[in-house]
Amino acid sequence: SLVSLQNYLHLFPANYIEKNIYRDTELCQDYVRQCFCVFGVKNKAISIDDKPIRKAVYKMTKDQRKMMIEIFCSNKVKPMTTTKADGCVAIGKLVIDLPDTEEYKVWIEFEYSDTMLMVHAYPNGRRDLKKESIVQYR
Repeated sequence: SLVSLQNYLHLFPANYIEKNIYRDTELCQDYVRQCFCVFGVKNKAISIDDKPIRKAVYKMTKDQRKMMIEIFCSNKVKPMTTTKADGCVAIGKLVIDLPDTEEYKVWIEFEYSDTMLMVHAYPNGRRDLKKESIVQYR
């Protein structure tokens, strides 16, 4: 959301926020198109012994059961958008099967093994309801 970006606004290209802001009327929040969170950093190794990388996402409605997350790579170390101008290319997508709860906050975990990327989702505070999701590569 725009609120969570307040400390980073100066890092975006000029007028990017103004041109890409939109309002989610159901959640009553402003969001920025083609903005993302980082799961891995360029030139930084991720070991199979590392703890899973965990990020919080939010369902749009209480009864939402699927969410799609696009996966991008970039030739920049710290891209701020998913645009070609920021060196980003879509390389796949995740179709997240969301747990059957009314909890809006959902945790997404990325766990790396020697040959696979495993992705799980579970509602806040309910790791016991963890569900595996499939990565679809392009």
